[in-house]
Amino acid sequence: MKKLYLGIDIGTTHLKVCAVDARGRCLAVAERDQELTPDPVFGDSIPAELLFTRCADCIREVSETVDRAQIAAIGITSMAEAGIPVNAGGEALMPLIPWNQKGLGSQRPDFLVSVTDWALYQRTGLCWHPKYTINRIWQMRRQQEALYAETDCFLSVSDYILYRLTGQKLTDESLACRTMLYNIHEQCWDRELAAFAGVSDKLPAVVTQAGAWPRLSRQLADKWGLGREVRVSVGGHDHLCAAQALGIGGKDVLNSMGTSEVYVGFLETLPDLHSLYERGILLGRFGGRYYWICNMPSSGASIEWLRGLLMRRHTQEKDDAEAAHGGQKMGYQELMQASLSYGAHGRLAPLLYLPFVNGAGTHRKRKLPGGFLGADMSTGSTELIRAVCEGIACESAVILENLASAGIGTETIHAVGGGTLNRGLMQAKADFTAHVYETDIQVQAAAAGAALCAAGLTGHARLRDRIQPDSQASAYCQKKYQRYTRLTQMLGE
Repeated sequence: MKKLYLGIDIGTTHLKVCAVDARGRCLAVAERDQELTPDPVFGDSIPAELLFTRCADCIREVSETVDRAQIAAIGITSMAEAGIPVNAGGEALMPLIPWNQKGLGSQRPDFLVSVTDWALYQRTGLCWHPKYTINRIWQMRRQQEALYAETDCFLSVSDYILYRLTGQKLTDESLACRTMLYNIHEQCWDRELAAFAGVSDKLPAVVTQAGAWPRLSRQLADKWGLGREVRVSVGGHDHLCAAQALGIGGKDVLNSMGTSEVYVGFLETLPDLHSLYERGILLGRFGGRYYWICNMPSSGASIEWLRGLLMRRHTQEKDDAEAAHGGQKMGYQELMQASLSYGAHGRLAPLLYLPFVNGAGTHRKRKLPGGFLGADMSTGSTELIRAVCEGIACESAVILENLASAGIGTETIHAVGGGTLNRGLMQAKADFTAHVYETDIQVQAAAAGAALCAAGLTGHARLRDRIQPDSQASAYCQKKYQRYTRLTQMLGE
């Protein structure tokens, strides 16, 4: 009998469940918005029960559109560092606070003051950042002592959904790697760091073998009309599940484009660790392999930020633009059309954009200001859009140069996510990085990858578009990139 697999993708903005076949083709999708709820103690967050309800509703909706009898496994992927602590009875003690919410604190935990960044990197593959789970736990110990004392286990978002579906408290390596509590070389929770954080007995078991995942609870299997042999697994970090869906390997690279953008690939052998550390290239483990990852947290955020600025302009100004748009937010199609004139064949555009409005990646050792430089009274929306595309492309070039200098070769770059629909941005990336970018027809890569992980399968790339560097743009891009790197170096000193 033909088998189908469900993939659950729990993101910051949306929650999705899709049904895929053994080739990774998406047959059905259900989606819910991840609207945040104000909480007097924890701020804007998602109540744990509401999170599970959204997930359960999507599972039910998808299972009603396919042959339930064919569903053989369920895989879960999610945002990484955020999580939900539970008590001994499995009750959630806090709502889900997404990784990018303010108020998480930026102070280094006191138990890590004596531990150097290099020592942390050697164990965890991470450069310290306040978003990692180890810092969230420390903040909970300081601010919610009673809740910390009641905590039986700290679960990632995926782990929590697994627990609700199976009753088991388990996680996978790729999510464990994002806690800053996992030793990626010994492949276990780091005993010293866990003791420092006070969670030696409060972490889920890490599953490294596919056959060890539990079955869907009988109650839920009967409720949704599914078989009682359906296995449920944590597929892992969403970007890595997307790489699984496309079969990324060798020197190929995944460029996953969302609110935060990442470049990620896999390593057969580790290059010099200190060289990677100096360049802020993070490491982890997934599917029995080391992976490297570099991030740009302000990529998609820059597009949305600019779109918001242009919305206010359209709303406030009494001009032809307002008449054309009815005072509404600038549409994505219009923004993308304007980005096609990003300027690679024209004179050197004076406007520079620094894509750090939502923070800079770990390859940037110091905090950098974000925004526009060189604007004047004649600057219009087209120039702003063009500058944002060029800024994101320049930062992509910085990442790829860092990888090359650390001994990590890169070949074709496979791009997934909503940003791939912006042809102007994709062309700017190809031109400024001198790399070929291939966009994929898979629009639910993370969910599909989670489903394939649950099935023990690997997908493959399916080309939608191939963007080649334009040789005629080379001189323009080199000059603009030199200007960009000089400015960011000066600001980072």
